[in-house]
Amino acid sequence: MLREEILAFCYLQQVKDEKNKCLLTPKHLVVIYRKKTTPFELEHLQGVSFNNRRWLLPLIAGGIVGSFSLLAIFLNLYNPWPLFLLFVLAALGFYWGWMPHPVLTIRDQVKEHDFPLRYISANLRAFVSFVNQYKKQRNEMIYHVARTEEWEMAQQQNRYQTDSLQKAGFIHGASQHQLTRLKQHGVFPPHQAWTLLVIDPFKVKAEIRYEPGDDPPGFTSQADELFPHIYGPINLDAVVRAEPFFSPAP
Repeated sequence: MLREEILAFCYLQQVKDEKNKCLLTPKHLVVIYRKKTTPFELEHLQGVSFNNRRWLLPLIAGGIVGSFSLLAIFLNLYNPWPLFLLFVLAALGFYWGWMPHPVLTIRDQVKEHDFPLRYISANLRAFVSFVNQYKKQRNEMIYHVARTEEWEMAQQQNRYQTDSLQKAGFIHGASQHQLTRLKQHGVFPPHQAWTLLVIDPFKVKAEIRYEPGDDPPGFTSQADELFPHIYGPINLDAVVRAEPFFSPAP
């Protein structure tokens, strides 16, 4: 088991079935299916969904066995009753293989991974929706507006941190559209020299949480809007771009 903070988890079928469950951590989606643990890196994850699959083995086996048993009955090669029973069993197997079965499908950069399910619970649907939303947010770059003198100091210390890290425990971040709205509301005074940091969330060594943010004066976020908060100093190799940032005059 990966030693990471668990952001969310869900049992695949029965509650408290520790042999079959899904876990979401800041960097992995972990599926435990029949005691076997399979981790997927969020960086390479393409998506999680539900699908219906037909099982080829019972489909092929049922077709072959059913055809030969029926042929043997017509040719009177053996006692017809055992052959008829074998034909019925083969037909049931063929039918079972032909019927669609629900699976949990996880797509990475290589292939699709299917995990068979007996049914799809409401909790599992909610979990999959949350994973896809979290993945979408993690795919976006994090934007942080730093005071230029603090960013220049960070070059010497080889890490970036702010006063908010000491006071609130995290460094404030925003998505691109959130940053645009903050800029439009004049959150960053134009008399201050600012530097925009574009941060790759997958390279940040500190923990990142997506949480409701405290609205600055004149800025109102949506009720369910989450902001990226970085709970620790930012390692400089996670900053993919730094450029001057200008606020509009009030």
